Amino acid sequence: MKIIKVFLIGALLALAAFCTSVHAYAANVMGDINSDGEIDICDVMLSVKYITENNPKADAKIADVNLDGVVNILDAVHLLKYVAGHSVELPSQNAETVSKERLSNWKYTLNAEEKIIQLDKYIGAEPIVYVPASFTVDAIEYRTMVISKRSTQRSTFDGSQIIQSIFFEEGVLANEMSYMFKECPNLKYINRYPEYDGVWWVGVFVYCKNLIYAPQIPNIDDIRISSFFSRCEDLIGNYPLPDNYNKNYATNVFYNCKNVNKSTNIVWFGDSITAGTSTEGFSFADYLCEDLKDVGIGNAAVGGRTLSYGYDWQTSAVQTSIVFDLDCFGVMPDVDYVFVSAGTNDFAHRSSRRPCGTYRFADIGNVDDRSPNTLLGAFNTVVSEIREKFPNATLIYTTPITRCDYDVEGAKAVDSTVYTVHLKDFVDGLKLACKAQGVTCFDAYLESGMDVSTDPLDGSGDYFSDETHPTLKGQRKLADYFIEKLVTLYGFEKAE
Repeated sequence: MKIIKVFLIGALLALAAFCTSVHAYAANVMGDINSDGEIDICDVMLSVKYITENNPKADAKIADVNLDGVVNILDAVHLLKYVAGHSVELPSQNAETVSKERLSNWKYTLNAEEKIIQLDKYIGAEPIVYVPASFTVDAIEYRTMVISKRSTQRSTFDGSQIIQSIFFEEGVLANEMSYMFKECPNLKYINRYPEYDGVWWVGVFVYCKNLIYAPQIPNIDDIRISSFFSRCEDLIGNYPLPDNYNKNYATNVFYNCKNVNKSTNIVWFGDSITAGTSTEGFSFADYLCEDLKDVGIGNAAVGGRTLSYGYDWQTSAVQTSIVFDLDCFGVMPDVDYVFVSAGTNDFAHRSSRRPCGTYRFADIGNVDDRSPNTLLGAFNTVVSEIREKFPNATLIYTTPITRCDYDVEGAKAVDSTVYTVHLKDFVDGLKLACKAQGVTCFDAYLESGMDVSTDPLDGSGDYFSDETHPTLKGQRKLADYFIEKLVTLYGFEKAE
């Protein structure tokens, strides 16, 4: 019996890759883990996946289908019986309760006569915003409308520093679209536009400098699109102009959008090195866009990012990893390559699950791991997420470059503890995981020439500004390394 249970769990996990991943919002029905409106085998598989992988993204309010206060294998079995037609029931969440929870994130106005709820301002703290097509208030269902004000250049999401992605459910209305997402500097992804049949689409994403994906500009007669994507520096993809746009209102549509309408689209996840934290935001990715022919790179890197989950020893807060960054994205079939450059913070981040002074952030784990709390388990999680959300992309992992001297034999932490595990051990483990997953690995640790041991650590070095971060010259050296690899292995062409 135990062997059968293990086999069943393994089979469900293997099939889970074909199902939609869990969203950051809850459905109205318990057990609808992937929020697609149906209870089916995909929900069973995802239930098993989240239980066995100890994934904190599982929504207990939805997954605890037997209402015993915990999410475990009993819930997966309960779901399986329900899907198989056995006489078991699933508890329903009250639609009004769900609406109240969601509405706490908004300032809103009710139009009782037309049964419209107008969302005036997002005031929540969730980085992933889900906008449902309707809300239930006092037992009355109201259709959702978002609004912007062209005259004052203000909108529902205006000026939000928190929002990283917005998912509109089909059927959300809009009253005006100009400046709808103006100055959302951390917005990276939007799945669709609300329903709006007017022509004013001016400055919709102006100053959304980290936006990587948005739907194409709608094809509406006489549409007015001045500054539509203005200053969206990381935007990638094909964005043709509408057929019948108003040419008097079509200035600066792609101002400072250097990566749009390229033949090759890349999304690059990473940490402070890829983000260019020590070089005023300029990194090797910018050099690649300049030096490679017809290539656009959406830089999704954030300083401090890790592969594995962990906790800040000072605040006990969860440290965000690249897994959380991937949560911000929906499916992007038009991306050609996805790069992941991470691991240095997993090895030597000062914020740790371990006591102060023991710098290592995560255990290495093994290539079969699925726990996001180990380096290789998190790597496997990242690979699965990328293959789901970027189904047509080639995935390339790049190892960390060298850092300081505590990745060499005999190095000590601040409490004089001698290290027994070094950065190279992390690199070697990641290379084995790449091989097991069939992922191309660029070994920047050994091959890039970025050797911190030959560079002064007082800021006067050629390639390193400190013990970890490259100077502009170091970023240039990294870029040359990646360019050579891409030209040699994948046929990229250098710009003339």
